Amino acid sequence: MLRSLGVTNFALIEKANIEFIAGLNILTGETGAGKSILIDALNTALGGRASTDYIREDCDYFQVEALFDISALEPVQKIAEQQDIIPEEDGTLIISRRFNASGKNVIRINGCHVTLSVLKLFGQSLVDMHGQHENQALLRPETHLGLLDSFDKEMIVEIEQYRKHYRKWQDINRQLEHSEEKARERVQRLDMLNWQTNEIAAAELQPDEETELENQIRVLTNIEKISKSISKAHILLDEGNDETESVLKLVADVKRELDNAVRYDQSLENQLNMLTDILYQLKELSIDLGGYMDAVEYNPRQLAHLNERMDLIYKLRKKYGTTIAEILSYYEQSIQEIADLNASDDHIAGLNEEQKLLKEKLFVLADRIDSKRRIAAKLLGDAICSHLQKLGMPNCQFAIEVIAVNHLNVSGRNEVSILFSAN
Repeated sequence: MLRSLGVTNFALIEKANIEFIAGLNILTGETGAGKSILIDALNTALGGRASTDYIREDCDYFQVEALFDISALEPVQKIAEQQDIIPEEDGTLIISRRFNASGKNVIRINGCHVTLSVLKLFGQSLVDMHGQHENQALLRPETHLGLLDSFDKEMIVEIEQYRKHYRKWQDINRQLEHSEEKARERVQRLDMLNWQTNEIAAAELQPDEETELENQIRVLTNIEKISKSISKAHILLDEGNDETESVLKLVADVKRELDNAVRYDQSLENQLNMLTDILYQLKELSIDLGGYMDAVEYNPRQLAHLNERMDLIYKLRKKYGTTIAEILSYYEQSIQEIADLNASDDHIAGLNEEQKLLKEKLFVLADRIDSKRRIAAKLLGDAICSHLQKLGMPNCQFAIEVIAVNHLNVSGRNEVSILFSAN
């Protein structure tokens, strides 16, 4: 309801503020008192035509402010929600329109700047202007359905139940529409992930493989230097050279001397044991070096294979991570993403099934509402026609036509028209 109207510099009015109360409010006065001016001001606040002719003489602007209580007006609340306009806690909606002499229009609703088209949207739902040359709600077919539904209170409950399912159905439709828009992107992503995971899986990477490969490549690359050094070490250890005897013979000579000393001084037995262990270890070392010399050989095919393996790892590192551990981590993440993407297909299938079931239920509810509307239309039409006959229109015809359509909307599947003939 309209709670107050404030007018500044509008036509003949310098400043006026009118408070309204619940129920019937009547403005009276002699011709020229300004009753029509207030109506024009209210119409302007609701999105009507504004003109510099409305600006009071010697003023630069006019301003009209209308304060409404929309706590019981659900359609207006929905418009406010759609436009991101927040009413006051008590349901107050404040419309302010200022029009300058330059033609500049400043419109605010609860402090938010809005366009003239948005203001008109609110105005159509807030006030129904009845005048000699004004359009009325009864002349707008889009209002006929709401008028019929308000006649049957029980039907309003069923319509709310229908709308609850309809909003859920719309939400599923939006999800499916979004999924369809993303379908190509999802398929492309899935193809890429499948190719990448197959590439990584085919490589059969091991966590410490890179270090081992580097060691093997280093050995095979430097096998000639290694063989030369091991050969010299083995000769020095086992045979000696022109200048010195072998290490084993020298250590054996030292042991023999210690054996002689221990005969006279038992305190040297620990040193003898240490040297004995060293001698045995040197002999084992000599055997190991000899075995290494027999086993080692330059294998160019093996070296080529190892280098190819390192090249493969290097290429994978450039794509998926700086280390094998990072590559394997990327592989696990990709496998999980593939599972999630495949699961989304199952989710879409579930949404399609839910959409189908909801649509079937909506048609059942809509058909039930359709039947109730037809009954209500007959009762309301007869009642109005009876009143019109008592008002001096004995031959009038008044009917509310309810038509079932094939598509669903927020109110069901009906279109309603009021048909009237006065005589």
